[in-house]
Amino acid sequence: TWITRTSGINTTLFSICYDNNIFVAVGANGIILTSSDGETWTTRTSGVESLPSNSIVSVTYDSSFNLFVAVGTFTSILTSSNGETWTKIDFENVDFSYKSCAYYCDDLSLILVAGESKQIYTSNNGVDWFVLQDGTKIEFNHMISDEYNNRFISPSKGGIKTSPDGINWTIVSDIVTNYISCNNEGLYVCTKEYWT
Repeated sequence: TWITRTSGINTTLFSICYDNNIFVAVGANGIILTSSDGETWTTRTSGVESLPSNSIVSVTYDSSFNLFVAVGTFTSILTSSNGETWTKIDFENVDFSYKSCAYYCDDLSLILVAGESKQIYTSNNGVDWFVLQDGTKIEFNHMISDEYNNRFISPSKGGIKTSPDGINWTIVSDIVTNYISCNNEGLYVCTKEYWT
């Protein structure tokens, strides 16, 4: 049973995650909301200018370093240790915006951020970021971490791809989908054209 809750804002929300006893939701105009119970929501200052072109589209949580990471249609990465206070990390000579971020931990912690120009940035602490792939032919629309099988998963126009390290990617299905999610038992659910 689902209950509609009021966020207190009149803008689109794109992504949400839960960890460290707090929900974090992100959306258009650089908006970030937090809630401890999923019912009452508080607007937080993201450091991103409130413009229609500045959308925060993806948020994830790095449990090794207790860090939220959020990205969007701007050339910065946002981080927070508590979901309430955010730091904006800017990059020089970056001409793309970010589409998705995901966290994966097995033998080492790794955060991946994928961009429109087919670049991937990586960090093992959320502070220091490096180009993992530059100009790869792989297009990333969305990305999640599959901790059940210790890998990243990315759906796109070319099909569903997986990678154990963020560098080497294999197409495992030709299904075209926009978003995908999985539980900790290996069950995968994906949506197509935003409606399926």
